[in-house]
Amino acid sequence: MTKVLGIDIGARFVVAFCLEQLPVGMSYPDFYKRNAKIAISKIRMDNSKEGSSVNLRDAISLLTELQPDYIVMEPTGVWYSRLWSDMAAHLGIEVKWIGHSDLSHNRGAYGFKDKDDRTDAFCLAVSYFDPIFNARNAWLYWRTGAIAEVNNRLLEIKSLESTTKIFTQQLRQRLKHEFPEVADRTISNARTKSGFTPWVGWLADVHSYKRIENERKTSIATQLSISITDYTRNHALSIVGAQIQDTKLKADLSEHLLDPAFDKYRETLELFAFGYVMQATILTNIYPFEKFLLSGQPHIDRYEDDRGKHKKNKSLAGFQLSLGMGKRLIESGGSSALVYSGSSFARKMLYCWITTNVLPERMADSWLVTELDKRALSNSTAALTVAQLRVRWKETKGTNKDRHMAGVRSSMTLGYRITRLLYDRLLKEVSS
Repeated sequence: MTKVLGIDIGARFVVAFCLEQLPVGMSYPDFYKRNAKIAISKIRMDNSKEGSSVNLRDAISLLTELQPDYIVMEPTGVWYSRLWSDMAAHLGIEVKWIGHSDLSHNRGAYGFKDKDDRTDAFCLAVSYFDPIFNARNAWLYWRTGAIAEVNNRLLEIKSLESTTKIFTQQLRQRLKHEFPEVADRTISNARTKSGFTPWVGWLADVHSYKRIENERKTSIATQLSISITDYTRNHALSIVGAQIQDTKLKADLSEHLLDPAFDKYRETLELFAFGYVMQATILTNIYPFEKFLLSGQPHIDRYEDDRGKHKKNKSLAGFQLSLGMGKRLIESGGSSALVYSGSSFARKMLYCWITTNVLPERMADSWLVTELDKRALSNSTAALTVAQLRVRWKETKGTNKDRHMAGVRSSMTLGYRITRLLYDRLLKEVSS
């Protein structure tokens, strides 16, 4: 009999529920209530003790004692869950990963109205045995091998960007007083030989920059005897350090993307002219591509309702959902609307990429724009071309909220088409 341990990881406690089969003859909530006391283990995320919990030092002993065949977890906080996946690897226990939205869906399907750590641990364990969930092949696959390294670099780059933004905002505020002439200048390590912004490096006393020195001499702050404080220079030094690290991480990321595991993906991603970070964002959400297929072929669902016969490409729908371009119907009263759903981070990244790499006039003759227009013109519903969407996007930039959202919708329309085109190209490459 297979023994499965569902582990829900919090900031202070980890709750584990051990399960050997699906409940028979009773509802999931009833089974949970009857077995919670004997099946649940509570572990503190430090070395102290509280009540009936065991501490982190005893966690490996607990896993050794329970001897589960599988552990099911969410990728909570990345580094919290990574400790437990490393413990599992040390003991030779396979880990299955489930996404947050899938667990939320399963929790409701199993009859639980409220969310808490204990029921989540139970639902995680149940998910392993759930035939419907397994038929969807919705397990996450990015936690091992080459894709895990890509994911780690991407998370580190994202974390650095967040940290740099905070220091940048504070630095600009200080410079409005101490050196106003440079306060609003670009801070970016893109296309710099040193790996950091030269004028910020001068501010941090780690780089010589004659032009900035001359500007400082004629600055109004100098005329008013306002000095640049150590606090400001330390902020600049923090930004320089973060930018150097960011440059190294992106170089490392580019190396990992050359792994043979991504050979079938690389040609297509480069054809779309995705940069390294965008490639990593896409891969961490869609790899392996086969998870969207059914026995190696697109999963086509045919059904009939009062409006007639229909068919839906569930493989395509799952692929677009993973990139934040899934569409969900919301009905209320007599009104209905389609909204985008799925990975919000992937959707934001795709939106930014479209506004800089698809919509600008300079991209009008690119392969991607040409291909998108070709599909739009062949569409029986007379879809708008990229040029037409570009006009709408330009008209709405920097205007009031309603018009701005119209511009966002133009970008998202392209995002939906691009992900569909990407799916078609990968289907040919990866499944061939």
